[in-house]
Amino acid sequence: MINSVNSKIKNISNLQYEEKKFEYWGPTPKEARKVMVEKSHALRDKRTSLKEAVSKYIKDGINIGIGGFVNTRVPVAIIHEIIRQGARDLTLS
Repeated sequence: MINSVNSKIKNISNLQYEEKKFEYWGPTPKEARKVMVEKSHALRDKRTSLKEAVSKYIKDGINIGIGGFVNTRVPVAIIHEIIRQGARDLTLS
């Protein structure tokens, strides 16, 4: 049995603020269901170019995750497009 932990943490302080009850601000289940029922379920082409996708979804200061396995199969083209369009202050997860 381990009686101690090898850690550099020496002291844990108490929170400096009161925890607040979680407040849900999204649609109610009834509202969400209504949106899903009323939206078009027709087949449509969802493909887009990298230029359009980056301009629509990549904004300054957002958190992005770029897929791949370790250092292989990384989508370099989208990284180049993000740099080309000049997005700033991105966090990479």
